[in-house]
Amino acid sequence: MRTAPLSRIRHNSVSRLPIRLAMCLVMTVAATTASGFPETGSGAHWRRSAVQEQESESKRLHTLIDRGLAVSPSTRDEAGYPAAAAEYRSLLGELAGIDYESLGLDDQVDHDLLEAYIKTRIFEYEDAQSFKVNPGSYIRLWATSGLFLRPEANTNRNARAAIVELREFGDRLEQAKLNLTNPARTWTENAIYQAYYAKLLLTDFVPEAQIPDPELKGQLVAAAVVALEAIEDYAQWLEEDLLPRSTRPPTWTPEQINAYQIGKEMLDEYPVDEMLRIAEEDAVETRAEM
Repeated sequence: MRTAPLSRIRHNSVSRLPIRLAMCLVMTVAATTASGFPETGSGAHWRRSAVQEQESESKRLHTLIDRGLAVSPSTRDEAGYPAAAAEYRSLLGELAGIDYESLGLDDQVDHDLLEAYIKTRIFEYEDAQSFKVNPGSYIRLWATSGLFLRPEANTNRNARAAIVELREFGDRLEQAKLNLTNPARTWTENAIYQAYYAKLLLTDFVPEAQIPDPELKGQLVAAAVVALEAIEDYAQWLEEDLLPRSTRPPTWTPEQINAYQIGKEMLDEYPVDEMLRIAEEDAVETRAEM
């Protein structure tokens, strides 16, 4: 993993000097850039060019970040996910064209995070095809649950986003029934528990949301009622249909583990064998404490 260079600048205090010498020192420091060149002639031109290049590449990067976060399968089916992966591949190509070394430290971190995010999405859509084996992924209600992160989140704008999410929830769950094949049994069991908490969100929390616009509040509660019917139906389908055929082993191949460990989490200092050794030691210690 690339590590952005860190620069530390120390300011030395200036002892009392004769007034004329102190003025000369202040003028010299004020005219000196971080590169050591005075702000005149070729040095000033070099600095301006470097700053302009950094700003230009930073703007390109943040445009790519916005575009990357906006990518979503247009349809949640066999065609939609590969199409989204193709969009991610295109963005990855554009990201490779950014001059990494010209970026500031914060932007280098953002660059690495965006690259990891895009590669993980491509892996999930093309290799792991998680949309076929992860029943819990369809239950996520980010916009709705986000209303309760803090009081300031109860805005009309956030309420509108939650209403759209809840109105589309039923269609998403119906598509999940078509996509899901044979997850691991533990994944389906986890999804059943997720469905239980989703129902709590819709029945206990949404009616208590403090939305400024009463009309929007009414629409939110109405959308939650319809979404509740959808999640109850989905939970029943998980138990009666998907769970009996959830026969896939819950393990991943070393290559798939590396895709998450190195590609997403950027933990390249721990090979799989070492991680297993640490996990087994921790399991022994935990059992002993129990």
